[in-house]
Amino acid sequence: MDANLAFFKPWETKLAQWIAEGKQPYLMIHTPDNVEAPELAITLYNQLKASQLGNLELAEIPTFPSLRDDHQISMF
Repeated sequence: MDANLAFFKPWETKLAQWIAEGKQPYLMIHTPDNVEAPELAITLYNQLKASQLGNLELAEIPTFPSLRDDHQISMF
């Protein structure tokens, strides 16, 4: 997990810039098995929120469904 933090640094500035411009960026984070992807996304969001770049006021994000241990809904 810690090895990924350096990769987030350039994105913090760019995401802060886009949000300050009124944009709503979507960022996909992938890992080989995607098991840690939700935690990485949360980490990036929290870093952006704490960085004070552009004095952004970011809302709290809800818990990812996969981290709540929700089951996939039935289609039928």
